[in-house]
Amino acid sequence: MQSKGPEPREEDMKVIENVKRRHFLIGSAGTMAAVAVGAPALAQSGGEPLPDYVAWKDAEDMIVHSKQTLETKRAAQGSELITPTTELYIRNNLPAPSDKIVADRDAWEVEIDGVANPGKMTVGALKTLGVETVVCVLQCSGNGRAFFDHETSGSQWSVGAAGNVVWTGVPVRAVIDAMGGADADLSLIHI
Repeated sequence: MQSKGPEPREEDMKVIENVKRRHFLIGSAGTMAAVAVGAPALAQSGGEPLPDYVAWKDAEDMIVHSKQTLETKRAAQGSELITPTTELYIRNNLPAPSDKIVADRDAWEVEIDGVANPGKMTVGALKTLGVETVVCVLQCSGNGRAFFDHETSGSQWSVGAAGNVVWTGVPVRAVIDAMGGADADLSLIHI
């Protein structure tokens, strides 16, 4: 007759008792998926179609949390230096603007306060101040939220809310200079 092994220790049982049911189920589902495909699976797709405004993205590589929140599957993050836009996550606090609103982006106005000469500038006017381009990591501050050991609000991102991007825009210092410099009486500039 074979031995069943040592009896579990009481302190080990307490650890098991403290595992939240949700985390156990998520971990179990991830483990089963990893075994099924032969690789780690950190996020599961709900099978939801992509929203119309991002229909050009690769649906197989995205996890749809909501219409405003799409996460890149870990396996799709690849090894490129710059994350392709088809693979980059989406995080919007508001619905996507209509085609009418985005038709003339240079006409959009930006209000600037906290400078010597507060006022508005169009995006087109801002571009005349000169733009700079930098490569940087773009990451949602909630990336990894699904792994917290406590309940959290918001999208349950795992690891797909980050990417390497090329960012082009007007430096804030150029805007401040164009508006007469910082207001000496204020410690905050609002753009």
